Amino acid sequence: MLTADPGGGTIGRKRDAMIALEKCAHANAQTGDDWHAARCLEQCASLAKDVGTPANIVDYAERARDAYALANRQQRGAEAVGKIASFLDELDPDAACRLYDSAVRLLEDDDKHIYCADFYRGAAAVRVRQERFDEAAQLMMRFGACCDVAGSVNSQRKAYLSAIVATLLADDEFQEPQGPAPRWVRSAGPTATPAPQACRFADARGGAAPSTRAPTPRCLRSAGPTATPAPQA
Repeated sequence: MLTADPGGGTIGRKRDAMIALEKCAHANAQTGDDWHAARCLEQCASLAKDVGTPANIVDYAERARDAYALANRQQRGAEAVGKIASFLDELDPDAACRLYDSAVRLLEDDDKHIYCADFYRGAAAVRVRQERFDEAAQLMMRFGACCDVAGSVNSQRKAYLSAIVATLLADDEFQEPQGPAPRWVRSAGPTATPAPQACRFADARGGAAPSTRAPTPRCLRSAGPTATPAPQA
């Protein structure tokens, strides 16, 4: 349990509020009021993103999830955990994915597969940002199976398409050459293009530089404009 901060300021007040809410959650749990205990712990997690550490956020999120489950409010617990996981997308991506996964399992165990979409997508987005495409593809395959249970055909198609894209990205990353390419694959490099002589000609003659355009082949040259005969009087 965290201790109060004797210092003032916004951070100190938030820390004190978080400690008070944690004590309130403990008191509610002692009296069997799991619903209010869960709500207090969820608020603690929201405050922890400003005054705590990622470990504090995860701890409060998991305790809130368990309290919601004891109150027979699994869907509300999954929503709370998913919201808290979004706080950790950049701070601790692995912890965020664990929370997303716990939200999914909470809903699937309660036969509420239709509400899992946002959590699968959130976890997959984190793995893509980490360039862990294999894991993103596995998540999308699981999401497709979840959509099959829920009867969400359109979401299932998009999930499998996303899994294909992630698999292709993973294959491209795996096949990227790590050492020097074989001699028959190596390129001779870009051919050096001679610098145009425009500046030299302009400096030497004191005037505009001549055109560096290649001459037109004789067969393509025009004979010039054809004179138009004067109209007959």
